[in-house]
Amino acid sequence: MDNNIVFKKALQVHALTIHQLIAEILGSYGIYHCRPEYVDQDIDDLETNYFNNKGYFWIVENGLGTIIASVAIYKIDDHTCELRKMYLKTQEQGKGIGRMLFQTAIAKAQELGYTKMALKTNSKLQTAIAMYKKYGFEFETVSACDQKADCDVSMSKMLS
Repeated sequence: MDNNIVFKKALQVHALTIHQLIAEILGSYGIYHCRPEYVDQDIDDLETNYFNNKGYFWIVENGLGTIIASVAIYKIDDHTCELRKMYLKTQEQGKGIGRMLFQTAIAKAQELGYTKMALKTNSKLQTAIAMYKKYGFEFETVSACDQKADCDVSMSKMLS
């Protein structure tokens, strides 16, 4: 793993780059074109949607200061948060960074008092789904609303 990677609190100035990261990664799977614009509007106001709402948002930079990953936790209710915006550039996969993203988000969720973490993803992202299962996430039924977006898989796990 690259010892020069740095986890940072996402700032509003990072929003455009986060949007580009999502487009790049989902585009490589051929699913970005079906992603409704509203799905990522939360990025356009990180303070309101995350930091002032019992959540958090990180970016990860490599040694050159390039954003290579993101991950966030978003409040669903007082006990449940959602793992959101967990993206890692393809060329950075397999280096343990994904595991670090997960561990960081779970630790912060527990620190904030959440007892359950949910997530939504796309069935084409089999590597991500395998990692979620490895960390104890189980499949749930996806709502019709979610199926209108690019997500057709819903998972959750209890936090200890």
